[in-house]
Amino acid sequence: MSSTSPYHYLTSRDLNMLQGVLIATGYWCASRQKPRECNVATKLIIKLFQRGIVEPKALSIALVRYMGASVPETAPYALPVHRFAIQGIRPGDAKPAATDTSQPLP
Repeated sequence: MSSTSPYHYLTSRDLNMLQGVLIATGYWCASRQKPRECNVATKLIIKLFQRGIVEPKALSIALVRYMGASVPETAPYALPVHRFAIQGIRPGDAKPAATDTSQPLP
């Protein structure tokens, strides 16, 4: 009987490298809303690493090939469009709105 284990135990260096691969491909679970995708991605790269694929680039390619490109969590727009921009008025040309509404307009 042999006392060698068929499994490779992950060191802290290995885990840091795998975490870097997950971050680079967009499957890092710290801020994602879909933890199931992250769990599947993490299990996949650990299995690939234990089977002998130890290069980060090869792991990234395999992860994207299997899981697809991760969609980043961003807002559909960067900043809300100001009312003047919608109307085509430049910010310097805008007149301040009247604050006293108790007087009827002439």
